[in-house]
Amino acid sequence: MFPTEAEQIQSIIEAESAQAAPFAFSLPQEDIDHLLRLGSNTEQARLKIVNEFMKQKPFSELAAFVKQTYHDGYGLKTGNGSISSCRYVTEGTFDAYLWQTVENKQRFISQIMTSKSPVRSCEDVDATALSFAEIKALCAGDPRIKERMDLDVEVSKLKILKAAHQSKQFQLEDNLLKYFPEQIKENTGFIRGLEADLQTLAAHPLPKEGFVGMEIRGDKLTDKENAGAALLDACKEFKGKEPVQIGSYRGFSMSIAFDPIWQRYTLTLKGQMTHEVDLGTDAKGNLLRIENALDRTPDRLRAVQAQLENLYNQQEAAKAEVGKPFPQEQELAEKTARLVELDLILNLDSKGRNQPEQAIAKANRPSVLDKLKTLPVHSAPDKPHKKEMEVR
Repeated sequence: MFPTEAEQIQSIIEAESAQAAPFAFSLPQEDIDHLLRLGSNTEQARLKIVNEFMKQKPFSELAAFVKQTYHDGYGLKTGNGSISSCRYVTEGTFDAYLWQTVENKQRFISQIMTSKSPVRSCEDVDATALSFAEIKALCAGDPRIKERMDLDVEVSKLKILKAAHQSKQFQLEDNLLKYFPEQIKENTGFIRGLEADLQTLAAHPLPKEGFVGMEIRGDKLTDKENAGAALLDACKEFKGKEPVQIGSYRGFSMSIAFDPIWQRYTLTLKGQMTHEVDLGTDAKGNLLRIENALDRTPDRLRAVQAQLENLYNQQEAAKAEVGKPFPQEQELAEKTARLVELDLILNLDSKGRNQPEQAIAKANRPSVLDKLKTLPVHSAPDKPHKKEMEVR
């Protein structure tokens, strides 16, 4: 009934000498260990591979499972140390939808990281959920689901363009109401001031020979060298940041101020406009700098006049652009209507929830107040008087 001792020994010898069955994975063991060490993006991927291996499945099924599990993991390290990474997308599955959500998220991030007008809100990938209708459409291979995805992206782009157009319109309106009038008024005042200063210079011309004269601290100086030395002496007596008037030159009042940071003196010639001059240590050089600053007045006038003309041109261009409608408004309306139509057809607008019942017209709704009025009023019984209670 039971095998003898010799038979048992013979069975053990035959079992140990039997050739091992071929390994289910036709991959080197070091490659398998490498995969198991690195892991993938899937949670508990190593345990899943071990579990599949224990099921003794065919090689084709095991290879497909490994490919699916390591669809985008840490990659495979080759002999030269480089790492290769592959992404597998299967046609007719949810991969297209998942990549679509990632694409939408990337677009929103790109809008925020650039100077373009971003959308006011965006939906994160983690918060995206497939409805039953979307799953049905994807499984059925309905081409309308891809059309809806493409329309969703196009409508988002058009909405961004419309938001940028509206922002530009608001900016144009603001410029027409505030910026252009203020700038035109300011530059017009500059032109009047510079023209008045030119008239002052014309009334105090430089002589062909000699020095026109300069007043410093009440002294009228007609010698050029004395005027330059007196100007340097006046600078030594002032060390404050606030300008202090020291005299006049060619109809312009003169004031000096000291900059402690740059350790320099600034002379300001004040007429209708101000003309600043940085003073140095050379007496004659300072007088030459003053003349050069006044000689630049015609150039300043021409620059302001050109700026004023440019402002008028910009104002006219803004008047022509303001009020223009969004040029792709019709396209946006058509694609938005088609997107709503596809949502209704595919039942995607409610994300798998039942559609709410048709709202009852307000006039046909039962009034809660009327219902309360029709309820019978149950008044509380009168409590017996204290004396009656005592009698009872």
